[in-house]
Amino acid sequence: MVLRDTTVERHNRTHRLVNQMPARKTGRNTTRRDKHRRIIANGLPPSRFGKRPPCWHCGEPINYDAHYTDPDAFVIDHLIPLSAGGEDVLDNIVPSHRRCNSDKGAKTNWRPGVCYVTERRW
Repeated sequence: MVLRDTTVERHNRTHRLVNQMPARKTGRNTTRRDKHRRIIANGLPPSRFGKRPPCWHCGEPINYDAHYTDPDAFVIDHLIPLSAGGEDVLDNIVPSHRRCNSDKGAKTNWRPGVCYVTERRW
């Protein structure tokens, strides 16, 4: 004879599992990021940049009207990456090209145009 879980038992078991999970770290919030993008692109207070600022990393102008997948499109970049403990606040966010942001990745000491070579001994 096979015993079947009742809906109530399944709910209680799921509820117990969810309560045992570690609390999710707050950090990524798309509403907050959209607000930060708008503030930086338009130079609104409390932004420390003027209207339509150049790329923080390379200094070249950003195409604010480009499609979001374009390498020259505007994105915001976290100076200290969220994965390294940085916060999602305006003081940690700078304007960037998509390509510069992608090249930087999660590095904290990245500079454009510098090739980081490591010596390998096999």
